[in-house]
Amino acid sequence: MTRPTVLLFAALSVAMGGDNSGLAGLIQDSSGGALVDASVTVMDQDSGIRRVIRTDGEGAYAVFDLSEGQYKVTVRRSGFQTIVRWNVKVERAQNARLDFVMQVGSIQQTINVEGGVPPINADDGSSGTVMERGEVEPLSINGRGLLSLVELSPGVVATPAAQGEAGQFSVNGLRSNTNYFTVDGVSANTSITGAGLPAQFAGAALPAMTAFGSTENLTSMDALDEIRLLTSSFAPEFGRAPGAQVAVTTRSGSDHYHGSGSYALRNEALDANDAFAQANRLPRAASRLNQWSAALGGPVLENRTFFFASYEGLRLDQPYTLALAVPTLAARAAAPPAAKPVLNAFPAPDTSLPGGLLGERVAQISRPARLDAASLRIDHAMSSRVTVFGRYNWSPSSTESGFTEAESFHLRSSSVTLGIDATPSRTITNEARLNFWRAKATSTWTPNPASGGAPLDFATVLPSAPEIAPTFYGLAIGGVSSLSSGVSAQSRQGQFNLVETLSLTKGAHTIRLGVDYQRLTPARESASESVTGWWPTLSDLLGDAPPTICTTTADQASALVETLSAFTQDTWRISPRLNLTYGLRWEITPAPAVREPSGATSGSAVAAPVAPVLPVAPLAQALWRTDFEQVAPRIGVAYRLDNQSVLRAGWGIFYDTGFSTALNPVNGFPFNRWQFTVGGAAPPNGPGYGLRTAPDLKLPYAEEWNVSWERMFGMRNIMAVSYVGSVGRRLLRYEGVLQPGSNAAQVAAATNDGHSNYQSLEIQFRRRLAPGLQGIGAYTWSHSIDNGSFDSGVYLAARQPSPSADLASASFDVRQNFNAGFRYAGFRGWSLSAMLRARSGFPIDVLTAENFLGLGFDDITRPNLVPGAPIWLPAHVLGGRMLNPAAFSQPPGIQGDLGRNAITGFGMAQLDLALEREFPIAQKTKFLLRLDAYNALNHTNPADPIRFLDSPFFGASTSMLNLMLGNGMARSGLTPAFQVGSPRILQLSIRVSF
Repeated sequence: MTRPTVLLFAALSVAMGGDNSGLAGLIQDSSGGALVDASVTVMDQDSGIRRVIRTDGEGAYAVFDLSEGQYKVTVRRSGFQTIVRWNVKVERAQNARLDFVMQVGSIQQTINVEGGVPPINADDGSSGTVMERGEVEPLSINGRGLLSLVELSPGVVATPAAQGEAGQFSVNGLRSNTNYFTVDGVSANTSITGAGLPAQFAGAALPAMTAFGSTENLTSMDALDEIRLLTSSFAPEFGRAPGAQVAVTTRSGSDHYHGSGSYALRNEALDANDAFAQANRLPRAASRLNQWSAALGGPVLENRTFFFASYEGLRLDQPYTLALAVPTLAARAAAPPAAKPVLNAFPAPDTSLPGGLLGERVAQISRPARLDAASLRIDHAMSSRVTVFGRYNWSPSSTESGFTEAESFHLRSSSVTLGIDATPSRTITNEARLNFWRAKATSTWTPNPASGGAPLDFATVLPSAPEIAPTFYGLAIGGVSSLSSGVSAQSRQGQFNLVETLSLTKGAHTIRLGVDYQRLTPARESASESVTGWWPTLSDLLGDAPPTICTTTADQASALVETLSAFTQDTWRISPRLNLTYGLRWEITPAPAVREPSGATSGSAVAAPVAPVLPVAPLAQALWRTDFEQVAPRIGVAYRLDNQSVLRAGWGIFYDTGFSTALNPVNGFPFNRWQFTVGGAAPPNGPGYGLRTAPDLKLPYAEEWNVSWERMFGMRNIMAVSYVGSVGRRLLRYEGVLQPGSNAAQVAAATNDGHSNYQSLEIQFRRRLAPGLQGIGAYTWSHSIDNGSFDSGVYLAARQPSPSADLASASFDVRQNFNAGFRYAGFRGWSLSAMLRARSGFPIDVLTAENFLGLGFDDITRPNLVPGAPIWLPAHVLGGRMLNPAAFSQPPGIQGDLGRNAITGFGMAQLDLALEREFPIAQKTKFLLRLDAYNALNHTNPADPIRFLDSPFFGASTSMLNLMLGNGMARSGLTPAFQVGSPRILQLSIRVSF
């Protein structure tokens, strides 16, 4: 029996258990006695689907696997008056308690009650934010995506993209690729990248994204029913990753037809000019957006079958304005003949810089992006005890990026999700989810004639690669830039995900058992060659010095990555005021199996032998040993202080099952295990170069804890104050040693030498759906410390010079962060919405040179700090100040005395506004006219200064903040056009709904 079959069989054999919502409580008479065999009917007020159960011998009832929405709950028992509660709100992934006290009387007498579920969580120790569609739609959300909503929770920080990292956001000091997304209860952490430059297959570490780095492909805003973000979750049923648990629920149809259609547009004629472009007397770059959507839902069979369909189309031209360092015309004329083609491939300079060799070119260009996202969901009630649904999602996307060369990236993805909810008895419910997902990615680099550079024949400068495979070429000049050309092999990835949950209620205990099996099949569909060359400085190239050449061969291959998770938990209602949730989660993560072109399956490396300068696992050994002791205990407690306040606390261990090293077998350098050589072919028996693993590599994990106090003020205002902490253990950290006389890695080994620590004070205020003013605000004071903030970072081995050499503020450390969104419904159908964001700066890690093409270390060389010299100088540049070049000096050894991330960069503040008016057309049809103003005050938010001493722009900011957060390439998880830090953008939109 094959290993996949064994694991699948094991998954199906485990006691079944997921993350849907539920209602539970006690039915009592006026004296407190239990009412046995009382009938409880729970009806979805939109769809009409009913669930009927009866109370047990202790008067308890429980209904799980409920979809989010408003419910009518009816309780009947002979000899007592019937009680009906209307508009009982059930939220995603929350089990609410709803008790009833029945009065003696005729069953024909009915007592109607409005609502009944408290808006604050008094059931467990988790902290998070739930936002319904009605709260989301009015907010000024740039791009109508999910990520802006995520930022409204405390502890969340949008992070810049980095070399080989897609960025997105960090939660409570954890890395940005540790967040776990689900859509309708199944994993959406299935993203891949297809870029030719070094970048990681995201695997199970990132959500499925569009080609231009957004999450609109998961679900359109019209199809969104609710988004729930758990930043600290201590129920074992959640948490296949240590970061945020982002649960997205899509809309279902109802027993009446409802739908909408909308259109939004942007044009640079309505926008403010980029501050950097304006400083260089450039006009506005083309900034165009055409976005349309349509949705329709309704009945297929009355009270039994319902559908909901949606489509969203996006056509976007993203503007880029930034400064480039390019060789001067004089340097090109004086260059040796072999160097001239390389220099002429760069754009011509606009102005010369001191020194005579380099000039400045302010690049201005617009790049297209496209998305088509369609989905169809069918819900069917087979009986009052069994409901099923199916959802199909199709979302191809594409983008272009780059100036000197253009990268064209295409991503095609689709998924099918099936679900069934059953209540076999009044105390047992079962939920099952099944998902099939697949994606394909291709990337091509070509010269951009608009840049003015001459096309370069890379084969005249670099060794020719075999013609049997697509080839990617790269050239880099220290202090200048890089050039790229060629095709990356087509990549694909599939997912099979099975999730089952079994719930059992017995008296004061609610027991949940579950299993989650994920099977990923990433593949490189053809062999791929990579040939790169690097000169440390422009003077080396002008002096006719040969480049350092690196060649990479990645064969056609695929991998099998499997994860089996199981959990058991008990929610114990110790008293009407005290709830305790406790249990265990068990993670089984076998080493990935690699299927090579011959068809042989192996979990071992195939790299050349290496010199024993760094402890590494034998070549025949799997990436890691399967560990059956990865058990994560968790406990959470909630104590209701009174009817309006609750005290919560929790602690737990969370393993990172989206371990990015698992995808090494199909990644490009430096994230692969295939042989590559430096300076031509390696000696037959000499040292090889490549990525290896430590002998005892294990799964990373985090310990997390919180204590929070939450209180209601009136019926709609809620405030929560929390202390949140976490520590990361055994985090992935690639470490290597220097090649002789070089800053490049000879061997880079995946180790568990990374660690982190986070402490924070978090405050959130919410005013729930209400006439007039409603909104949400979050403030976080925090400090995040680590010795490496990204899985893809390659560092000089921590043992040289000391294990704590890189320990400092994390790259995404933000001491103070504030985000708020609110809406005021005013006079005669007008309403005003706003999003306000403000934070302190990210750390700046000053280095002597940039690690072009990812061929060197990301933490060397740091300079010395010159005593007495000011670090900052006032200057007429973006931000009004710049780093002082005279404050830093070249160190005589490997590292200077300036610590990692020792300087704080620029902060940020931005206000987005939206004004809208709703016009009734017919009895149930409305027309909406809306104007959004992103960065309404046109406040200038510059990117952090260039941090590399060998750059002629060192110390100055060369672009706006939105290009720092999301560079628009396939490796970026944030879309520049939709990020804070752009100039003021106006967007007009219309919407019809019925």
